[in-house]
Amino acid sequence: MTTAISVQIDKKDKEQVTKILQQLGISMSGLINMTIKQVIMRKRIPFDIAIPDDELKQYFTNKEIEKAANEL
Repeated sequence: MTTAISVQIDKKDKEQVTKILQQLGISMSGLINMTIKQVIMRKRIPFDIAIPDDELKQYFTNKEIEKAANEL
């Protein structure tokens, strides 16, 4: 048994990911299903989620970033 989901994404993002997936021979539905299965199997998001350094600098000073890194 299957069920449908609907998501809204940026048009340009959809175009870019569709081209990449076509090259890989994977449909959008296939990608979403694989991702969901990985979340279930691993019980976590199956990839790192991070804010790029240049984005971090919009919100934090270099000193704050260094301090947080040292605390880790």
